[in-house]
Amino acid sequence: MAEWRLKQMVGIDSDQIAYDILGAGPPVVLVHGFPGNSFSWRRVAPLLAAHWRVHVFDMRGFGASDKRDGQSVSGEAQARLLSRLLDHWGLDEPLMVAHDFGVAAALGACLFEGCRYRRLVLIDAGTLNPCMSSNSLHVRAHLEAYQTMPARIYEQVLRAHIPTTMYRTMDEETFEGYFAPWRGTEGQAAYFRFIGQFDENYLDRIERALPRMATPTRILWGGEDTWIPLDHGERLVRLIPGATLGVLPEVGHFAMDDAPVATADEIAAFLREDNAPALRGAAARR
Repeated sequence: MAEWRLKQMVGIDSDQIAYDILGAGPPVVLVHGFPGNSFSWRRVAPLLAAHWRVHVFDMRGFGASDKRDGQSVSGEAQARLLSRLLDHWGLDEPLMVAHDFGVAAALGACLFEGCRYRRLVLIDAGTLNPCMSSNSLHVRAHLEAYQTMPARIYEQVLRAHIPTTMYRTMDEETFEGYFAPWRGTEGQAAYFRFIGQFDENYLDRIERALPRMATPTRILWGGEDTWIPLDHGERLVRLIPGATLGVLPEVGHFAMDDAPVATADEIAAFLREDNAPALRGAAARR
């Protein structure tokens, strides 16, 4: 597989934000989650780019975007960043696809920042409380110890934790794509900065506002997601008017890694007004 690298940068507030645009057609924006970055979309974005103009980026403090002391990486900050990026790209009402914590950013931008989407796909959404894992809760309770742990121990902690996002075995190339931006002093600080700033109150605010959502919404969930249970998806369906839920079998929290073609097919079918045929057919799903 070719190296995944975002080729463009834009200055927003005090940070340089990495992004790229693939393909041509109606605009689609892909928003990654935690502990990922735009690398999460490396197998899905090219499939969608055959039919749409696909915008991918690394959130503030993630991937190739700036990481710095004093940086705000909360859900509210990421929602404002997404709003600013849509302005930069000149997108008034794009199609929106978000995963994990990226769902909080996408919903926050829509509910509180004035952004509008034509259609919205939410994948294994990290936007309803409680959605912090027991691991992350332990980290937050002992944040200073984790921030200052030796690099070799820190890497072993993430080496044990990140692969649990998948139902299938995570290979070394995939692990490296997720871990590399968190490597080193700057990366370690950024990783724990995000956990330290995770704001459950912002998620509660989103939940209270969901019944006024008017965007056609499709929710996808990995049937084997051990990070955020399926009942969160079932709660979202009840909260968002007209939303529907689809479950992907033999798929964990990172659906785009476990089943990239099936995930792309589900996204494509919903983004189109009618049920489109599979992008590459059922034989390519595994």
